[in-house]
Amino acid sequence: MINSRLQGEKIERDGKQESCRLQTELNLLRKRLEQTDEDYRKSQDLIVHLNETISELQRDASLAKIRLEGHLNLNAEEVGDVSSIIHAMEDKQSAIINMHGLPSLLTFLVTRLTCVGRRGE
Repeated sequence: MINSRLQGEKIERDGKQESCRLQTELNLLRKRLEQTDEDYRKSQDLIVHLNETISELQRDASLAKIRLEGHLNLNAEEVGDVSSIIHAMEDKQSAIINMHGLPSLLTFLVTRLTCVGRRGE
């Protein structure tokens, strides 16, 4: 009888331990589910934000293309293709970069000419 009572108590303890273990596991799973739901909501918000950004960039690119076409005022026969426009822009950029040192060169030459002019006086 004592053995059966001890065995009954052991089964009860094991049951409580298993119940606690399962409750802990359930709480961890709930916590993971809540975190996953939160991550999902954040991902959805990010997707909406990225879609809005993409739309804005596409709109800006279209407007820039329209402005560029209007600014250049060139038709397809004059230009040929987009690569010739890019090449023309690169040439203009190179010319501007090459002119970057021009003011300092002119200042230097004017200074030298002024010095030479003063010596001749």
